[in-house]
Amino acid sequence: MPGYRLASLTLALTTLPLMAACAVDSGDMDEGSLGVAEQAMCPVNMDCEPVEEPEDPQPPGPQITCANIPATGNWGYLQNATLIRYVNRYSAKQGYAAGFPNFNAAKYSGPLVYGVHLLPGSAVAEWRNVPRSALGNSALDNIGEMMRRSQDYAVANGLGAAMPTFEQGVENGQVVYGVSFLRWEAFEFRDVSACELGNPNVNDASQMFRAANAYAGAHGFAAAFPTFHTGNGGVFGVILLKPGYAEWRDVPYPDLYENCGGLAQSACNYSYDPGPWCDSTGGLWYNYDTGSCTNKVIACGGQGNVCCNRTSCSSGLECVDAGTTWSYCRVPPCGGQGQACCGGGTCNSGLQCDGGTCYVPAPTSGSDYVGMSQVSSSQWYRYENPNKASPLLGTEVKIASLENTSGYTITLRHVDKNGSSSNVALNPGDQVTYPFAGQGFSGFWGADLHNVTQAWAPGGLTVKVNWVK
Repeated sequence: MPGYRLASLTLALTTLPLMAACAVDSGDMDEGSLGVAEQAMCPVNMDCEPVEEPEDPQPPGPQITCANIPATGNWGYLQNATLIRYVNRYSAKQGYAAGFPNFNAAKYSGPLVYGVHLLPGSAVAEWRNVPRSALGNSALDNIGEMMRRSQDYAVANGLGAAMPTFEQGVENGQVVYGVSFLRWEAFEFRDVSACELGNPNVNDASQMFRAANAYAGAHGFAAAFPTFHTGNGGVFGVILLKPGYAEWRDVPYPDLYENCGGLAQSACNYSYDPGPWCDSTGGLWYNYDTGSCTNKVIACGGQGNVCCNRTSCSSGLECVDAGTTWSYCRVPPCGGQGQACCGGGTCNSGLQCDGGTCYVPAPTSGSDYVGMSQVSSSQWYRYENPNKASPLLGTEVKIASLENTSGYTITLRHVDKNGSSSNVALNPGDQVTYPFAGQGFSGFWGADLHNVTQAWAPGGLTVKVNWVK
C-alpha cells in the first residue's frame, strides 16, 4: 500500500492499548497474502494520514561559465549617443529601417572601422516621434535612461522592443525623441545573468552593448542590444535579434562621421587614427592640392604624385610616408647604408656595395674573448666551450695571437672547425702566437687549471683572442 506505513503483523494489537487500528482496504492486498487485513497503527482519537514519500533529489542545474566582455582596443573613438545617432543616419542612407552600433572597433589596412548592425524593414514595425515627457524627460544623450524609458513606453503601448535613434525635434510645440519599434517576430527578450554577460557595468553603455552582442553571437542570434533594465538575482534585460532580421557590417568611421570625410570636407584625421581618410561609401579621395575630399580622379603613382591607395607607386619609384596627412612617390635614394648601390655599384664614402646593397664593410681584424665554463664538480679543474662561433657572422676568421686573461695558470687547448688542434701552458698575462696562429677561430676551446685547490677554483675562465680576416 504505497503512501502508508504498515504495522508488523507479528505485533499483538492487545499489547498497544493506546493505539487504534485503522482498517486497510482489502482491495489493496496482493494475492497470496496472509488472509487477514493488514493494519496500520495510529494514535487514538487521530485520523490516519498518508505518510508523504520523500521526493527524489533533483539533479543539479547546468553549470554557467562567466563570459568575458570583448575588449575595445586603445582607440579614442566615439563611445556615446552620438555614435548611435550616426549609425542610425547611416542605416537610412543605405536603405535600412534602423541601425545601432555594437561598440566594437577594429583597425585593418584602412581607417578605423565600427561594428554596426543594420535592421531591414522586416524587423522594424514603425518609427515614432515620442514626446520627451512620455519618456520621463530623459536627457537625450543619457543612453541608459533613454533605453530604459523607450522600452517601458513600448511595453505600455503594446509595441515590440524599442531602440531610440537619439534624434530630437519639435512637434506641436513639444520636444519629441525618435524611437524605432521592432516587430514581435523579429526578436526574443531574455533576462540574462550578469555572469553570462561578463558582469558589465550598467552605467557603461559601451560595455553593455558589447556584452549583449557577444552573448547574441554565442547563442545563435544575429545581433542584440540591452534594455538597461536590471532584475533580482543580477540579471539584465536583453533584446536578441533573430537570424535574418539584422545585418552586421564593419563601417569605416569617415562613412559615419558628418564633420569630416565628405565631399568638399576636410579629411578625417584624428589622433587615434591618423588619415587622411575620406568617405569610402561615396567613393571619395583626398586631394592633396586642395586639402579636401573629392570625387574627381587624382593622378597617383608617378614621380612627385601622391601614392596610389596611399601605398603604391609606378615601377622604380617608392612611396614615402611624409607624416600623418600625405605621402608621395620618389626615386629611391641610393648609396647609403642599407640602400641600393648607385649606378656602377657605388656607395657613399666608407660603405661598400655587396649584392646590390650598400653596407659598412666588415672589419679585417679584431679581438674577442672566449669564455669557458667548469665541466663538473668531479672535474672541477677542467673548463670548456665546445662550440665558440666566429666573431664575424657567417665568415670564419683566423687566430693571430692570444692572451691569458684568466688570472690563473692554465693549459689551453683549441680544436678548430677543420680539426686542427693546439695546446700550450700559459701563466697569467702570457701573450703568445705559437702554436695557435693561423688556426680557425671557431670550434672547441678548453683549459685545465693548475696550482689551485677545488675550494678556490673559479666558475669560469676567459682568454683574449686576436684575429684577422
